[in-house]
Amino acid sequence: MFKDILKEEQPIVYRTLINALNYQHVGHAYIFCGRNDQTMLDAALFLAQSIICDENIACETCDTCQRIKNFNYGDLLYLDGRANTIKKEDITSLQQQFSKTALEPNGNKIYIINHVENASDGALNSLLKFLEEPSSNNIYAIFITNNIYQVLPTIVSRCEIIQFRPDDINKVFNNLTNQGIDEIDSYFLSILCKDASYQEMEEYQLAYVALERFIKDFPNKLDDFLLYYQLEIFGKDKDLDLKVTINFFDLVATFIKDLSIGKNDIGSWYGKKIAELDINFSLAKCLLIALQQKDKCNKTNNLRLIIDEFIYKLQEVTNE
Repeated sequence: MFKDILKEEQPIVYRTLINALNYQHVGHAYIFCGRNDQTMLDAALFLAQSIICDENIACETCDTCQRIKNFNYGDLLYLDGRANTIKKEDITSLQQQFSKTALEPNGNKIYIINHVENASDGALNSLLKFLEEPSSNNIYAIFITNNIYQVLPTIVSRCEIIQFRPDDINKVFNNLTNQGIDEIDSYFLSILCKDASYQEMEEYQLAYVALERFIKDFPNKLDDFLLYYQLEIFGKDKDLDLKVTINFFDLVATFIKDLSIGKNDIGSWYGKKIAELDINFSLAKCLLIALQQKDKCNKTNNLRLIIDEFIYKLQEVTNE
């Protein structure tokens, strides 16, 4: 049961949600914030289940709970800002659908927006208006974000904020290695998604090989890396390119952090490279560049320009 996992891993979040459900004080708009993407999405679905389920706390086993979990419930709408930028038209469509009579007997309607920080300005403004003037009082919103500071303050002020504490990376790492996953894959997966099956996904595999090449060429052959990324990584599929590039920046950020603290005990090639590198420039600036470029990924269709800028800005720092 997810409720048991949530109670163990996020006890404060668990108590907050259970108390709201038990005392019938469920808010109409929540923001779940943290770096725990899958846990926050699962918690959003659990809250949605609890609002709809005949039991006060979601049983997680009935047909309704299962349909919500699988995004097959008629009055549940889900927008994923990680896969694509959320546009004004997406919010307009949501408003139009929720202005109609409920499709399900329960009558409550719920929408979940994942990575809401990756919504366009027009989408955020439309969302604010919808929060201010909902078409009925049986509509519930759950927003998920890695960075609450990128969400309009006027939206944040209308939501109940639930902060998720960081996952215990060591615990996730040990769980993955115990499943027989290679050490370096376990390390990267514990940072990206905490799911062993993700190892087989092309968006992970391409990001992994891109990181290998980046580390090989860092810091003196970044032009070679740029050419490699443009020719070998891009062009598979638009959506895949986006997912790969986001994963790549997450892995680069991890590498730079590990390099800054001299963490060379993970994986033979990875740890060896960290031990060999002699750095005489600001890794803090490099990290900031990687994070800034990642934030741009959902705000423009020109991923090639983002990678170009990334390498150009890195070269400025490494040549200082």
